[in-house]
Amino acid sequence: MKTGFFTFGAFALLQLVSAQPHKIRHRYRYERRDVVTEISYTTMTAAAVIVYVDTDGVPYTTSTIGEMPEITSTPSAALSSTSDLSLSPTSEAVEVAAVTPGTVTNSTITGSSSSIQSLASTSYPISSSPAYVPPSAAPSSVVSASSSSSQMPSSAPAATATPGSAIPLGVAYDGYTTTGCSNGQSTCCKSASQIASDFSAMKSYGIIRIYGVDCNQVANSLQNAISNGQKLIVGLYDMTAIQSGVQTIADAINTYANGKWDSIPLVTVGNEFVNTQTYTVSQMVDYLNWARGNLTNVHYTGPVGIVDTVPAVTDNPALCENSDYALVNCHAFFNSHSSAADAGNFVKGQVANVQQACPNKKVIVTESGWPKQGDSNGEAVPSPANQRAALASLQSNFNDSLIFFSAFDDSWKSNSAGTYDAEQYWGFL
Repeated sequence: MKTGFFTFGAFALLQLVSAQPHKIRHRYRYERRDVVTEISYTTMTAAAVIVYVDTDGVPYTTSTIGEMPEITSTPSAALSSTSDLSLSPTSEAVEVAAVTPGTVTNSTITGSSSSIQSLASTSYPISSSPAYVPPSAAPSSVVSASSSSSQMPSSAPAATATPGSAIPLGVAYDGYTTTGCSNGQSTCCKSASQIASDFSAMKSYGIIRIYGVDCNQVANSLQNAISNGQKLIVGLYDMTAIQSGVQTIADAINTYANGKWDSIPLVTVGNEFVNTQTYTVSQMVDYLNWARGNLTNVHYTGPVGIVDTVPAVTDNPALCENSDYALVNCHAFFNSHSSAADAGNFVKGQVANVQQACPNKKVIVTESGWPKQGDSNGEAVPSPANQRAALASLQSNFNDSLIFFSAFDDSWKSNSAGTYDAEQYWGFL
């Protein structure tokens, strides 16, 4: 039984979807929208209730969590803690950066249910300090990194860029590892030489997506991308450290790209945080505007956008309306009625739904893939052969604007029943 959850107060029932790999991400449910539903909303103060449902949407148990914290405003002077990023009081950027979003962490999602705890255990590492500190939820024992014998180059889709495309076909990548860690750490940063080796394997892809700025991965990735003639999608993942994150990106640009931002055509903010209830829609819009203001101050003028799941974006168009692109993670594997061979058609259909919700924005699929190992989800079965079939199907339906997930297996992640024990096995290179 696949578990989804709903929060509601008194007369309102609002669906929340859960998600996948590196985060809480890949557990969201896709719904068939054959029935037009009229929803009325009543605003009231009440504790949040989670209603657990099966794949058919039938409730079977409930639990209660505390109220979601309100976002707080901080004087714009708070933005000047890093002098290089302090926004001029007379600049237009202050208008969008004046609100410093409050500190909200994954502890927002709490409760006695083990299924909620399993969601938090799959979060991406976030480090507020220069030296990477593995998350407390990192598994104490992990599956070892894939050996060369288990890698399947033949499953990799071709990575030719479409002429004139702003976002060519690309691949998702992170700089974390479980091998070679010291001081008893189970998860640590990849070395510069390891990242160089990884980029060599990803050389045929026109663009690489990275999720955060810790582990020195912006500097290391940027150097290799420039050397390979690639571009980077860089993510701001830690919403409590947007200002320092922007500075980290700017420092790498100044050091390795002569201050030119040509190698970074897109900066993303967050990753499925509305889907996972980590932050509210309004909070994410504030974070986006704060990031955009700080990026403008360091002379980045390219697109910026919030990344979330398809259901989160279609149910909350403000996410794409305030972004320069509609950015969605979409995995056919988490739809129990999708076979691997139909993955591309499924994702294409979901993109059409997003386009309808965001008619004035270009849709970019910031993640899409298929695991090669794990438990079956109805007709969605993980296997090496099915991974190859899914990737081929995706490529047959997309010439650009899609990021394949993921370059390599992620042994630092935690497998769970909620993610069909597949969290570590999405790598295809």
